[in-house]
Amino acid sequence: MPKFSQVFMLVVGLILPVYAWDEFQPIAPREVDMAFAAYQEFNADASWSPIFKAKVGLAQGLDLEYAQPLSLDADVRGLGQPDLGLKWGIAGLKGVALLVAMQIPVGTESVVGTDPDIGIDLAVVFEHGVSALNVTGIAGYSLAPDTPSKGTLHFYLDPQYPLGAGFSTYAGLNSLKPLTNEGPTFGFWPGIDYAIRDNLGICADFDIDLPPRSDAIYGLSASIYGSF
Repeated sequence: MPKFSQVFMLVVGLILPVYAWDEFQPIAPREVDMAFAAYQEFNADASWSPIFKAKVGLAQGLDLEYAQPLSLDADVRGLGQPDLGLKWGIAGLKGVALLVAMQIPVGTESVVGTDPDIGIDLAVVFEHGVSALNVTGIAGYSLAPDTPSKGTLHFYLDPQYPLGAGFSTYAGLNSLKPLTNEGPTFGFWPGIDYAIRDNLGICADFDIDLPPRSDAIYGLSASIYGSF
């Protein structure tokens, strides 16, 4: 998953709203990044779960981010709750940014219900390069203000390594821990990315998630993304 001038990429999984946010630094002023991605769980009778994302660079080290999940299930079709957030780099700390975001309580009733909750995401986004290896990550906390005791801690680490000829490989490591007695969920998402050109790319990864006291969840994610 190469970083083409801070090109946007989706952390795909779509199991919890946290996946609306990626692990990259804010994009450049007046830059617009967009992506369309989808996730398919193998061991479930469900259709592909798509999501659309967009970023707009507002100023140096500050961008506005939007994510709109969709549902294509036969019995549940429509818009999920959109996510809107601000990400800004911390002056003096290279490769570190803060994210503050909200899950807006609107959407198709069959998808989000009659009274959806507001969701809040607070996170630190970080990046560090060692030779050709680039490591990005995000660590944060997601909660609903009405039920703060049911919040979720999340952590995602994504090493990326170029293979040449426009290809690179990545191996996402993910952990989710609800603030309840429930144990953590761990994930491993190895994948490959191809740069069609400098500002356009595609990627796909095989997702393995290990929830507590349950069978492993296997899935496939695919994305196309660009920077304008």
